[in-house]
Amino acid sequence: MSNARNFLKVKRSTKNYNKICSKISVNILKQRNSLGKTQKEFAEYMGVTQGMVSKWESGEYNFTISSIANILDKLNLNFNFDIIPNKPEEDKIVKFDFNFNVPVKKENLFTSNIKELSEVG
Repeated sequence: MSNARNFLKVKRSTKNYNKICSKISVNILKQRNSLGKTQKEFAEYMGVTQGMVSKWESGEYNFTISSIANILDKLNLNFNFDIIPNKPEEDKIVKFDFNFNVPVKKENLFTSNIKELSEVG
């Protein structure tokens, strides 16, 4: 298998793969519902089996560009695919909070620093 083919293979467990398949599946389901068709009726309209429509809508079908193009052509739809940087996850963002709720001793910061310095020297 060529390097290009290896590069284009997508692991089915990746977050992006699942997100993309889900979006496509949901949009096919929405379109079918907007047409008021059952899976069987939609399958006849699309020229595929009812089992294929079920796979499309399950989110588990491995769509190819060709299969997506055929679906879009038949439904007279456009495809919008943006490639953008991921938003940073909240737990990976470093935040600084200077309002600490730490118990403070009665002595002030200046006094405690002098006390620490005198203990060192």
